[in-house]
Amino acid sequence: MLSQAAFNAFLKTLEEPPHYAIFILATTEKHKILPTILSRCQIFDFNRIRVENMATHLASIAQKENISYEPDGLHIIAQKADGGLRDALSMFDQIVSFSGGNVTYRSVIDNLNILDYDYYFNITDRLLNEDNAKTLLLFDEILARGFDGAHFISGLSDHFRNLLVSKDQTTLKLLEVSDGIKSKYLQQSQAATVSFLLSAMNIANQCDLSYRLSKNQRLQVELALLKMCNLLSVFNLATNPINVMPASEGQLKKKPDSAVIAPEKELKPTAETPITPQAESQSVKEKATDAPPVTELIKEEVAAEKPKIFIPNSHSSVTSVKIPSLKDVAKTQEAMLEEEDPYIKGDAKDDFTSDQFAKCWSDYAAKLKAEGKKNLLTIFISNPAKLISPNIYEVIVENKVQENVFRDERPSLLNFLRTTLRNFGIEVNARIDEIAVVKRPYTASEKFQHMAAKNPALVELKNKFNLDFD
Repeated sequence: MLSQAAFNAFLKTLEEPPHYAIFILATTEKHKILPTILSRCQIFDFNRIRVENMATHLASIAQKENISYEPDGLHIIAQKADGGLRDALSMFDQIVSFSGGNVTYRSVIDNLNILDYDYYFNITDRLLNEDNAKTLLLFDEILARGFDGAHFISGLSDHFRNLLVSKDQTTLKLLEVSDGIKSKYLQQSQAATVSFLLSAMNIANQCDLSYRLSKNQRLQVELALLKMCNLLSVFNLATNPINVMPASEGQLKKKPDSAVIAPEKELKPTAETPITPQAESQSVKEKATDAPPVTELIKEEVAAEKPKIFIPNSHSSVTSVKIPSLKDVAKTQEAMLEEEDPYIKGDAKDDFTSDQFAKCWSDYAAKLKAEGKKNLLTIFISNPAKLISPNIYEVIVENKVQENVFRDERPSLLNFLRTTLRNFGIEVNARIDEIAVVKRPYTASEKFQHMAAKNPALVELKNKFNLDFD
C-alpha cells in the first residue's frame, strides 16, 4: 500500500541497505511494484495449501498430541479452511475440545455445520432414478436441518463437478477428497453420463444465479431439482422420438393404377371411323361401366395431389370431368378474368364522345384514390389514354413495372368503362415509351439547370452575388 513517492524513498534505502537489514515485501499485486525495486528482490511465489497437504499436517499434529482422528474428518477441516492453515488449526482445536479428543467425520460436520456428503450422493441417486417425490422430500429434510438453499445448490454443483472429474483417470487428481469419499465418487460416476452431469451443472448454475433475486427461493431450488429429475427422459425422447401417428394411418394412400385418367388424344375420333351420336353415347356408357366411378377418382386425386378438378353437380346429367387442357393453362390471368367477368363482353355498342370517356377516366381515377392505390393513380393522372383507332385507346407507361401494374388492373377498368359508356368494344392497352419519358430534376444542380433553361437571368443572378446551391 505504498504510494509513488514512498516507493522512490524506499528505493534509496534499498540501494544502500545496512548490512544487518533484510527487507521482506509481501503483496498479492506484484505487478504494482516498481521494476527498479523488483529487479533487486528474490521472488518467492506462495500458493494456496493443498487439501491433502493440510490434512497430512493435521494428522501429524494429532499423532503428536495423542488425539484419535478419522482421515475423512481431517479432509473436511482442510476443505473448510479454503487454503489457510491458520483457519484449519483453529477449527481443529475447536473440534478437539468439542469431541473430547476424538475427531470423527460426524463430529466435524456437526460442529462446522457442513452438509454431509451422503446427502449429495443420495439426492444424485434419486435424480438418476427420476424419483421426483423422494428428491423433494430429501431437500425438505435438508432445509429442516437449518441449511440454506443457496448453500445446498452450490454444494450440489461441486458434487456434479467432482463426478465429472472422476469419470477420467487423467483428471482424477483434481478430486481433493479422502480415499473413502473418492471411492464413492468413482462408483457413482459410472452410473451418471457426461450429458446428464453437464446439463445438471448448467441447471444448478442458473438456479444459483437467480436464487438471490427470487422472492420464492425454495421454489427456485425445487424447480431446478425437478428439471434434473427429468433430464434422462428428455434425452431418451430426443434419441427415440415418439410417433404421434402410426405409419399405416399417417401415410397417404397410393393412387391405384386404375385411377389414371386417359390422355385426351385417345378420346379424339379418327377420320376413318366417324362416330355417330348414338355410338358415342354407347361408348361413353361402356367406359363408365368399365372404369371406376368418377367420384372415387376425384377422391383419390384430391388425397394424393389435390389438383384443380371441377366436380359435377349430382343433379346434372353430365358424368364427365372437365380437365383443363394445355391451352387453357397457358392463358394469362388477364384473359381468365375477362372470361369469368360477365360484364366485360357484350353486344351493346353505343356511341360516346371524348368528353364522356374523359369523365369516366377521371371517375375511375377518383375510385383508385379512394381505394388507396397510389401506384395506379400516378399512371391514370400523368398519362391519360389516347385514341389510336375507333374504340381502342392506348396508355403510355414509363417502365415494365407500371405496365405489369396496369395489366393487373385492366379487366376491372374495362368492366367500368364498358358498362358506364354502354359500349363493349372499348379496348385500353398499355405501351412502354422510354423516349417519351421526361427525366425529372433530382439534385440541386439539376433543379437549377432546369430553372435556368426557362429563365436565363438566374445564371446572371448566381454569378453576380456568388451564390451556391443549398
